Amino acid sequence: VRAMEWFLKGAKAGNAAAQVGVGYLLNSGIGCEVDKTAAGDWFRRAAEQGNPKGQHNLAVLLREGFLGPARMPEALDWFKKAAGQGMVESQAALGEMYYLSSDGVPQDFAKAAVWLEKAAANGHNPSRTVFGSMLRFGNAVPVDKPRALALFQAAAKEGYSKAMCQLADMLVEGEDTEKQPVRAAAWYLKAASLNEAAGKAGWESLEKTLSPEQTTEAKRLASEL
Repeated sequence: VRAMEWFLKGAKAGNAAAQVGVGYLLNSGIGCEVDKTAAGDWFRRAAEQGNPKGQHNLAVLLREGFLGPARMPEALDWFKKAAGQGMVESQAALGEMYYLSSDGVPQDFAKAAVWLEKAAANGHNPSRTVFGSMLRFGNAVPVDKPRALALFQAAAKEGYSKAMCQLADMLVEGEDTEKQPVRAAAWYLKAASLNEAAGKAGWESLEKTLSPEQTTEAKRLASEL
């Protein structure tokens, strides 16, 4: 309640960050009843002042249909404004929408690559993984296996299980690296421990080809990852 009072005072005075704060509390129901419409109004005020968090949150509400029927053209416009200011969540959202053709957005791998690359550069692990896959297979971008490997490694080391599986796939095949079945098995096992189905399948398949010593080593490595 006190947070709402504090934010509301600044919001009414025109402070964009405070407007985002009020919107966040209303959107989440923290210290108040959930009110998506009122949250959208405050996010819009901040967005119109150029605040990227306001722009992103407004775009999400518009996309999800919380402010009436979903308005994708307007949502895309606000996502792009926020993404252009370096808002990684908006960059990732744009990349995902263009990649998956979700929310009524026509599939466009070239546009997806642009935004996923930006989000990946800002450390967004799902974007690192999807863009890495695009680089690995040359989907709308030139094949660049060294860069793909580096992106998978970065995301895997931060605990992103889907990247662990992609990294393991490359290690198994020896793509831009020598074949490393034991290390690959360790990454599959680590991903499996995080309930990643592809990790479980990869481990079960690869384990059949390993010696008892290699299996023991893979389990040891996985425990250290």
